[in-house]
Amino acid sequence: MNRRTRTHTLVHAEKEFLQRLEEKIVRSHSVLMLEEPHHALVMMKMRETARHHLFYLGEVLVSECRVRLNGSLGLGIIRGDRMEEARMLAVIDACFNADSPLISELENSIYEEMQRQKEQRLRESAKVLVSRVHFETMEEEVKS
Repeated sequence: MNRRTRTHTLVHAEKEFLQRLEEKIVRSHSVLMLEEPHHALVMMKMRETARHHLFYLGEVLVSECRVRLNGSLGLGIIRGDRMEEARMLAVIDACFNADSPLISELENSIYEEMQRQKEQRLRESAKVLVSRVHFETMEEEVKS
């Protein structure tokens, strides 16, 4: 699992899931807090659709945190006022950067969470599709 997929899954995961992963890591490793969780503003990039130019839409509030685990840095950044999640993400990131023996166990848990999220999106999509309006059908009814 690459870092991008892992991060996408983790930032969309429930807080309790992140908490369980963090607890596993903290039980077997010592974590040093380098930067306490805090707020920051980050410029948000968007791509203009006609000419495909990048531009800055505005600033977004994020929560961020930095930790060190076995000499490796971990960074947690998440949109909004979510300080605890930023800390948890930083600890998980540091664990992966440190090549911890827990990585395979964590990857299995993250993969299961990724599948759960995928199924949830499919269920939500199915609900939306049920209520979708078919305009072709409406035109035929109006003509009658």
